[in-house]
Amino acid sequence: MKMKKIVLLMVVLTTNCIAQPFVNWSNNNDVENFVQPIGEDIVLKDSFIYVAGSCNGVNPFYNFIIVRLNNFGDTIWTKKLLNNVHVGTVNGGGDQMITCDELGNVYVCFTEVNTGFDIVVVKINKIGEIIWFTTFDSGGMDQANSLSLDNSGGVIVTGSGDFEGTNIDCLTIKYDTNGNELWHSIFDSGNTSWDDEGLEIKVSENDNIYVAGFFGLLKYDINGQLLWSDVNLTFAQANESSVHVIIDSDLNVFYTSPIGNIIKKYDTQGNLLYNSTFVAADYISNDLRFIAHDSENNIITTGWCKKPNNNYDIVVQKLNSNLNLIWQKEYFNNNEYPNDLAVDNNDNIHVLGRKYLLLNYSSNGELIWDSIFLVNENPVCRELYLDLNNNIYVTGSIGIKILTVKLSENYIANSKELSEDIKMQLSPNPTTGKVKIVFPFNNSKILIQNYLSQIIYDETMHSGKKMEINVEKSGVYFVSIIEENKRWIEKVVVE
Repeated sequence: MKMKKIVLLMVVLTTNCIAQPFVNWSNNNDVENFVQPIGEDIVLKDSFIYVAGSCNGVNPFYNFIIVRLNNFGDTIWTKKLLNNVHVGTVNGGGDQMITCDELGNVYVCFTEVNTGFDIVVVKINKIGEIIWFTTFDSGGMDQANSLSLDNSGGVIVTGSGDFEGTNIDCLTIKYDTNGNELWHSIFDSGNTSWDDEGLEIKVSENDNIYVAGFFGLLKYDINGQLLWSDVNLTFAQANESSVHVIIDSDLNVFYTSPIGNIIKKYDTQGNLLYNSTFVAADYISNDLRFIAHDSENNIITTGWCKKPNNNYDIVVQKLNSNLNLIWQKEYFNNNEYPNDLAVDNNDNIHVLGRKYLLLNYSSNGELIWDSIFLVNENPVCRELYLDLNNNIYVTGSIGIKILTVKLSENYIANSKELSEDIKMQLSPNPTTGKVKIVFPFNNSKILIQNYLSQIIYDETMHSGKKMEINVEKSGVYFVSIIEENKRWIEKVVVE
């Protein structure tokens, strides 16, 4: 396996930006023997980043890949699971094909093509070993699109199954922590013109299960009992990444569909509280893509809207909890459309474009920054993830490689990027144990972590600019010098 780090130049496109993100690191993962790999989904657990991706197989199907990175952007392991699979909707920002439990185990779902379209769920531990591997076969063509965990560690997957009847039905399956099937539920909307397919699944904090599709919205209890459903009177297959379900802090549920660009709000009993549509003023067509909520349960939506001159803009709207419009903002870029949406802990709004465009709006709708990565090869983005510290993670591809990037409001640099007068020095490097550190500032915080991101040294030096430490175990370590809002990192190898 080959892995190469690259530094991407990021340029601010507007002149009134008050801040901009810094590239902390980028991982340009050249997955050996894989053709055109791309990161499709991304999650974080205990400072580790997990990317679920795909690479070309037998067209139009793919091979399934999982990559684990540490907090410095180094590849810990890469695992290929199966050849010729279908990996969800593969449209970015929609279905969830990877998640983690509290122990750092990873769960993924996809569709096995070689056996005639079966649903596959895999559990992998943190060192990349498969704990269990299970399949579901209805006897026809089945497909997995999204998965989630409940509070007991149960794994719930939604997609579709080819059972008796005219069309394919929505299929939801629950497994226990050992991969044993506990139940599966089949839903038929009664529409004989289109298939019923579960596209996104969410589990509430009280373990109620919500499944969204073009057909509408379903609610199951923890035992698979259908509690209620709201079926759209008319529907068809459209942009799969535009079907979403989210749950706010009051346990109200919001559903979106590209069919009519509808936005619906329900209470826990399934009563429709409010109904709205994504319509941007002064545009001739609207394409709703994503929905999120902030800390006050206001709703954020974004979409791709067409102007009378046939140009397209990214439109972001903020709605109150009653789905009334608070503000609308337009971003004029005919080559971009929104590929994901997230709200951080400060209620700032992040919109990801398909070409590594990042937009950041304040809660009042002010454009804080818009940044785009300038690269020599053609980039494609898929997913956006924000951690609890509002660091930004993006995955997708560049050229024929998986690209994963971490950005932050605070600058983190490798010491080799610094000028000679402030460079951190480590010697000897490699070392057999003792290492001398010369750092550029007084009152600096010294942080040493191993390749698993575990902290082995954490002290603030109040005087002097030199220190010597002894590392007993061989391995790769990362020494950080932290000064105010800046951080410099250097790698040291202990033999």
